[in-house]
Amino acid sequence: MLPPLSAEPLFFLGSFPVTNAMINAWIAVVFFVGVALVLSRRRATVPRGLQNVAEWLLETFLSFGDQVTGDRKKTEKLLPIGATIFLFVLFSNWIGLLPGTGSIGIWQLAASS
Repeated sequence: MLPPLSAEPLFFLGSFPVTNAMINAWIAVVFFVGVALVLSRRRATVPRGLQNVAEWLLETFLSFGDQVTGDRKKTEKLLPIGATIFLFVLFSNWIGLLPGTGSIGIWQLAASS
């Protein structure tokens, strides 16, 4: 049996359906908010650990954006939305590889005729 092509509603909040794709998206949002909180609380002049990774990632995105736009001001203007979309899609695809996340839902076996 093939999984459904559309997001499967798991339950309803009033008339609003909560789907398995929405749960995966909220997992990604909670992860990024958690990382942002940790990074904002533990800032240091000499970066270590997660701050070092975040600064490297930001510099990588900035240099790539500079190559694309050819102007640092345009890069700084477009980087927040571009990097956010990129990281959200990347993380969402990575969680899709974890066992069990794709099977969140209500599965029914089709009766063979």
